[in-house]
Amino acid sequence: MRYKMKISLIIPVYNEEKIIKSTLEKLHAFVKKEKDDLEILIINDGSTDNTLEIIEDFKPKFFKIISCKKNKGKGFSIKR
Repeated sequence: MRYKMKISLIIPVYNEEKIIKSTLEKLHAFVKKEKDDLEILIINDGSTDNTLEIIEDFKPKFFKIISCKKNKGKGFSIKR
């Protein structure tokens, strides 16, 4: 018997506009194949480029965005 698991993937981002779309596309393809209950939490740590806009434009329903106005570091982002 296979148990269904709830998995949360936390991705802190900061000024990732050059690679974030590719990363999100790969994550989306992976999650679509999985049978477990997955959520992806994207923590924008005060990006000053277009990272947040790219994420918001891409965002499928199982992606959740948490955005900080100022950069506080990866540790703070993960705790949040």
